[in-house]
Amino acid sequence: MWRKIVIILCILFVGQCLLHYFSQRPLWLDEDYVFQSIATYQPMEIFGPLKTHQAFPRIHLFLITIFSAPFGNHVLALRFFALIAMLAAFLIWFKLYQKEFSAGPVLALLVLSFACSYRLTYYAAELKPYAMDVLVVAVYALFFRYQYRCREMSEPNRFMIAAAIALPTLVFFSYAGFFVMWISAYNFLVMSLKNKKCVTLLILNIVAIALSLIALYHVDLKHFMYYKGYYQYWNGSFLDTSSVLAFLDPFFEGIKKIVTYWNGTNKAFVQASVIFMPFFLFAIFYYGFRYFKEDRGGIYRLDTLALVLFFELIVFGILRKYPFTGERVTLFMAPLVFYLILKGMDALKRYKYLRCFFLGYYGIYSLVCLVNTFLIHLALY
Repeated sequence: MWRKIVIILCILFVGQCLLHYFSQRPLWLDEDYVFQSIATYQPMEIFGPLKTHQAFPRIHLFLITIFSAPFGNHVLALRFFALIAMLAAFLIWFKLYQKEFSAGPVLALLVLSFACSYRLTYYAAELKPYAMDVLVVAVYALFFRYQYRCREMSEPNRFMIAAAIALPTLVFFSYAGFFVMWISAYNFLVMSLKNKKCVTLLILNIVAIALSLIALYHVDLKHFMYYKGYYQYWNGSFLDTSSVLAFLDPFFEGIKKIVTYWNGTNKAFVQASVIFMPFFLFAIFYYGFRYFKEDRGGIYRLDTLALVLFFELIVFGILRKYPFTGERVTLFMAPLVFYLILKGMDALKRYKYLRCFFLGYYGIYSLVCLVNTFLIHLALY
């Protein structure tokens, strides 16, 4: 029964994405800012400063420019890569969820979390790189699990060598790559402390990361990273360290957004999902630190990955380099948030009725969000 339910929910997620995509809604303000560069510049000029000081991974934007030109820059062509990226990300996250939970209510609720998420289905049809962020983090998360299985390999296989060299180039498609690209090298370092065969992989990965960052700076980052207006736009989303009280207010507001931002579109949905915060916080700290210790410092599992990303957002928020928030620039956190909330609820196995109550509440809430998301996308026609 649960297998059939999961299949239906997978179809619903794909259907929600396609429903929004084929609505062909007009480009809105942020998309139009990006489109100005596509419409004005020749393809190779994309690797210089963009119109209106936009920050957009250049190779990603270059491919969109090349692909959409034969179609007259039709809105479906401009958003096509976002659709493919989100659908591919969903397949990977589904595979990762399956490795954590066998077919059952928790796996079904995780898939339902995708299907009901207004933000994930919305950014599956958006001329911005947020869907690619979700995909890139998913690819790395899957690779970290592969590293875990290969910790004691006798010889580095071809796939591992190719991945060590190629994965850092994903940063050209998504700035979220900054948050995860170093973890692969860190894991190779942890692996090499017990298995000298991994030293070669560590060196290859570090060189690939260094070369990717140098190239990225020259064709991309230097054109916007010194623009003060970019950081001023996110001014309210950074963490203030001037005092304890000044820090705590945006900090807890940021955690609230990270947990509640993804599904509904108004305050009622936010208020109804605040109850999920304790489960998220319990799971990210309890399982994150537990598995970090069990894996002897390795960052292989979703739990430890989520913990590391959370602390990275805190650090970059304090440095005022990246918003500490649950809004669109941290969309890549959404699949991990769903996972941690439900893992926290599933931990109540000793308290059967309490576990059933919270899982049931999550399911009812998600179904309401599913209907809400469907009606919003349908209203675009």
